[in-house]
Amino acid sequence: MKHFVAISTPGGEVELHRMKPWLRRNAAELPRDFPLTGTSRQMRRALLRSGWRMREGENDVRLFRPGDEPSMEGDPALSSPGLAPARKLLAGERAWVRSLVPALQAALKATDPALEVRDGYRLAYSREILSYDGAEAKREAGMRYETDLLIVERVAGGWTPRVVVEAKLRRVTTHDAITYSQKAATHKHVHPYLRYGIFLGERKHHPLPGRLFRHGAHFDFMLSWKELEASTDEFEAFIRLLIEEVNASRLLQDIMFNSRSRSRTGYTLLHRPVIAR
Repeated sequence: MKHFVAISTPGGEVELHRMKPWLRRNAAELPRDFPLTGTSRQMRRALLRSGWRMREGENDVRLFRPGDEPSMEGDPALSSPGLAPARKLLAGERAWVRSLVPALQAALKATDPALEVRDGYRLAYSREILSYDGAEAKREAGMRYETDLLIVERVAGGWTPRVVVEAKLRRVTTHDAITYSQKAATHKHVHPYLRYGIFLGERKHHPLPGRLFRHGAHFDFMLSWKELEASTDEFEAFIRLLIEEVNASRLLQDIMFNSRSRSRTGYTLLHRPVIAR
């Protein structure tokens, strides 16, 4: 999908510029750490974090500078009959994900009050030790990736990440599958008990694509909805899945970090089944 920077003119029209060349020509408008050598998706995420707005059409993605977003009616390509009304309101994956948080939060909290849903949270994927004080690390540095949905558990003195859900609308490319799976692996290096999955919205009658099964080696689960909004069965299945993944995370943490405790629960079998429907 092509990415454009959309610039409003004094006459009320919209000029489209290919995103990467425009950003490189106008680097002075961008934050110092902006990934000018990154992928289109990395650049897009960086712009959204900086307050830019995004509109996703059938064939392209348009990004607007803060305060420079015209109305839907002024953009024929975005108000065309082929663009679903719900997508007009949600304006892309990020807003869609954010719109899911209240219902997910309410459903999870009703089951377990310790659970909390966060969107766009930057979760650490590396911890690098810069110096030691005796045998203990004195100075550390970390790096973080943004997550779409993060389920955390409130514990005494803080919180523990339990489940990450990466979200995509309509389709996922081979590159997406490989990138998100590798992202899952790096997050699990720092949080070995973390559960990770991918979630697709507005898939219509299409099942999960084969490329996810082939390239999503580090995903613990995958699911899709037919529309932007779930049916009752789809939503309830999602909540059950998240609760199961939270419990799996707790169990893995107990096995890994309480293995030397005299009061630990002893296990003689661990089985990770594959369930598909």
